[in-house]
Formats: sequence, structure tokens, C-alpha cells
Amino acid sequence: MAKVTMTVNQLIALFMGFRGAAPATIVTATEPKMRKTGNPYYGRVTKLATANVFVNFIYGNAVNRQRLREGGAGDFRPEPRAWGERIEGTGLVRHVKAGEGITRYYLEVRYLDSGAKVSYILDLGSRSERPIELAEFAEFVPDRASSAEHQGVRKEIVMRDVEVRNIVSLRFNGDDITVLR
Repeated sequence: MAKVTMTVNQLIALFMGFRGAAPATIVTATEPKMRKTGNPYYGRVTKLATANVFVNFIYGNAVNRQRLREGGAGDFRPEPRAWGERIEGTGLVRHVKAGEGITRYYLEVRYLDSGAKVSYILDLGSRSERPIELAEFAEFVPDRASSAEHQGVRKEIVMRDVEVRNIVSLRFNGDDITVLR
């Protein structure tokens, strides 16, 4: 496995040119969704997630395969995207934020296994940086709804849009890639 360092733009170019579905292990650093009101942790927590995923997959096909495994009909039709434009033949979504004129790229990933291994850091990059448990700020984190009912399955096909600039590293296509931030 080759060790490679890339910029965010080089990573976008890699996925623009990649064809076919493939597994990857992805590490992301994001700010978790939290309520702001009365929340002393708002803007101070970084979520680090490591997940085994599939990229360049077709969501509708994945849901229909799961439906068939569960004895259902393979007639699921996904709704059109509510935001962004999927770039044909890739796992990328292009999104121009209204009013900002900034183009952002997202990678559609399908989580494998049981999802991501997650840890949290409080005040990342400061002298007071420390790990923090979800239990310390859970009261400010909204519950996430499952899509299983909408998909017509018992075992949900978990698909997420990962903003490319939030990718820290990934193992993909025979390379161990570190993304410059």
C-alpha cells in the first residue's frame, strides 16, 4: 500500500476520475450537530469518525438488494436529491451554497459494518484540548432518525454525504492517503 499525501482538490480530482464501486476506510473530522441555546460545548467539539464505506455505489440498487435479502420487492425508487447535483459516474456531489457562491464537494458513502467508530475532542488545537465522551454533551445532540422505514427494510442502508474538505485520511484503491488541511 503506497502512502500518498494529497490536497483537497487532488482528492476531488481522484474521485472525478475514478469509475466503478469500491470499498474504502475513511477518517473525517467534523463539528457534530448540536443545539446552540444554553450549550457550553457549542463550537468546541470535534467529532473524529473512522468508517468502512463503499464509494461510487448506486443507492437505489443497494436498497433493492437489501429488500430482496429480506424477502421484499426490489421496487424502491429513491427521491431526487434535495440539494446539490450528483456528478454522473462518480460518487461526488457538487453543491453551490446560495448567496455564498462557494462550490463544495461531497462524497456519497455507504457505511458498511455497523457504522463509524467515533471519538470526540474538546477544544482541538488549544492548550486545553482533551478527549470528551458523548455523555458529557449528549443533551445538546439531536436524535438521528433511521431511514429503514422509508427504505422498506429492517436493516437500514446507511448513506451519508461527507464533505471532501472534512476528510483527514482514507485507504482507497491501494493507497493510504493523507489529506493536507
